[in-house]
Amino acid sequence: MLLKILVFGNPLVKEDSLPLRVMGKLQGKFPKIEFVLLDAAENIPEKEDLIILDTVFGIKTVKMIEELEIFVQNKKLTMHDCDLGFQLLVMKKMGLLGKVKIIGVPPEYGEEKARNAVERAIRKLCK
Repeated sequence: MLLKILVFGNPLVKEDSLPLRVMGKLQGKFPKIEFVLLDAAENIPEKEDLIILDTVFGIKTVKMIEELEIFVQNKKLTMHDCDLGFQLLVMKKMGLLGKVKIIGVPPEYGEEKARNAVERAIRKLCK
């Protein structure tokens, strides 16, 4: 089964475009992983385990987030796609999600630093 990573971001907003900018180079390094570009308004696959790559404000380093409740508990830590964190929480409460892992990228990271850190996070997931 092909591993799939859902990538969120807005190419028009600099602080929200970093996941999109590193995605291309990651595709070359991980040819057996499907990187799927989604808009927050699009349908998130239901009844599946999800791996998401997105900008997350309030973190200092690339971070693997597995507890969605962190976005409610800590108001300073929010997914930049305004409704994505909330949408995921609602889907979880409705039993529509499997496990969710978010590879969170701080918006102030440089492109190369972000790419290297995300690459390490993906390699850990593949073990």
